[in-house]
Amino acid sequence: MSFLMLNIATRSLAAQQLAMDVTAQNLANATTPGYDRQIANLTPGPEQPMGGYNAANGPSELGDGVSVASVSQATDAFLTRSVTAQTSLAGNWSATSEALQQLQSLFQEPSSTGLAEAMDAFFGAWQTLSQNPASVSAEQAVLGQAQQLTSAFQNISDQLTSLQANLNQTVVSEVGQINSLAQQIADTNQSITEVGIASHPNDLLDQQNQLVTELSKLVNVTYATSASGATDVYIGAHALVLGSQTSALTTVQDPNSGFEDVQWADGSQANIQAGELYGNLSVRGQSVNGTFTGYIPTYLTQLNALAAGLANAVNQLQSSGYAPYGSAPTGLPFFTSGASGTLTAGSIQLNPTLAANPQLVASASAPNSPGDGSNALAVADLAQSNTITYPGQAASGTFDNFWSALVGQVGLDGQSALNRQQTTQTTLAGLQNQLQSEVGVNPDEESVNLIQEEQSYRAAVQVITSEQSSMSALLAAIA
Repeated sequence: MSFLMLNIATRSLAAQQLAMDVTAQNLANATTPGYDRQIANLTPGPEQPMGGYNAANGPSELGDGVSVASVSQATDAFLTRSVTAQTSLAGNWSATSEALQQLQSLFQEPSSTGLAEAMDAFFGAWQTLSQNPASVSAEQAVLGQAQQLTSAFQNISDQLTSLQANLNQTVVSEVGQINSLAQQIADTNQSITEVGIASHPNDLLDQQNQLVTELSKLVNVTYATSASGATDVYIGAHALVLGSQTSALTTVQDPNSGFEDVQWADGSQANIQAGELYGNLSVRGQSVNGTFTGYIPTYLTQLNALAAGLANAVNQLQSSGYAPYGSAPTGLPFFTSGASGTLTAGSIQLNPTLAANPQLVASASAPNSPGDGSNALAVADLAQSNTITYPGQAASGTFDNFWSALVGQVGLDGQSALNRQQTTQTTLAGLQNQLQSEVGVNPDEESVNLIQEEQSYRAAVQVITSEQSSMSALLAAIA
C-alpha cells in the first residue's frame, strides 16, 4: 500500500509540474500574436488491483494517480475561418481607401490652383480679347492662360499615372510576398508532418495559423487541414499550397495597358477577389474580359474626355475664325496633341505655331476685321454651353459641370472606401476579440490555474512527506 501511495504522489508531482509549465508558457505568451492557449489534459492513472474482494464485482481496484494525457491547443474552427475571411475584406478596403485618399488633393475644388479655376481664367481671357480683338497683350493673355490650362490637365494626368505606376510596383511586390508566405506554409506543413500531429506540435500549428492570417491580409484564401495536420491553401479553386508543395503566382505585362497582370505560373487566370492585392489592383486598374478597368482608369478616361471635348470645341472656332488682319480662316487648331497623336489630358498642349505668333489667334468672324471680336466672344461663350459633347461619354453639358461630376465621383468613391474600411475593421476587431476570448490567454484565468496546480503539487509533496514519516515510525518501532 505504501508503494502505491508513493507512486500516486510521484505521478501527481510530475503531472502538476507539467501543468504548471504549460500555464507558465501561456502566461509568457499572453501578448504573443498568433499564440493559442495550450491545455494540459489530465487523466486518471490506470487502476491497480488491491487484492481485496467486493462481493458484487470481484477483486477490488484502486486508481494509480494522475497523468497528462496530452498538451493540446484551444481552437475554434468557425471563428478562425471567419477571421481569415474578414481579414481579406479588411485588407481590400484598407488598400483601396489608402490609395484613393492620395487622389483627393488632385481633385480639391474649389481651389486657386485647380482645374476649374484654370478653365475659368482661360475663357475669361477670351472674353477680354473679344473686347479688344486687336490687342497683342490680350492675345498673349489668352495664350498664357492656355498654357496654364494645359499644365493643369497634364499635372492631374501625370499624378494619376504616377500613382498607377507606384501601385503597379506594389502589386509585383505583393505577389512576391504571397509566394514567400506560401513557401513558409509549405515548409511548416513539412515540419508538422515529420513531427506527427499526434505529438501535438503546438508551436508549429501556431506558426502555421499566423502565416495563413498574414496571407489572408494580402489575398482571398480558403484552406483545409488534412489528417496529417498540414494546411492546404487555395485562391479561388486553384491550390496555392498542397502539403509541402506550392504553386506560384506571377505577373505578366499587359501589352495594352503596360501594367502587370496577376496570373498563375501555369498560365491560368488568378481569381483575386479580396485582400490588399485586390484593393491595389482595383485602384490601379486590371484587365477584365479584355477591358482595362478600375478607379484610376475611369478617372483618366473622364479627364481625357474633358480635355478632348474642350479642345475640340475651341479648335473648331479657332480653325474657322479669322485673325484680326487675316483674309482667310486660320485653319489652325488652338490645341494639339504633340507627338502622341491622341489628344488626352496628358498630351494636350498649345499649338506651337500660335505660341510663336499670337497675332494668329482667331478673334474675328470675318476677314480683315481688326475690330471684330465676335469669334473670341463665341469661344468665351463655350464656358456656358450645355451642348458640349465629350468623346466616349454619354454625358453632355458645360465643362464646369462635367468636371464637377468627376470631382464628386472621386469624393464619393473615397468616402465610400473609407466607410467600408472602417466597417470591415470594426467587424474584424469584433471577430478577433471573440476568437481571443475562446483561444487566447486570459492572464487572470491562468493565474488561478497556477494557484490550483501549485496547491495540488504541494499536496502531492505532503503525501510523500507523510508516507516517509509513517515508514520512519514503523521502522523505528520494529527496531
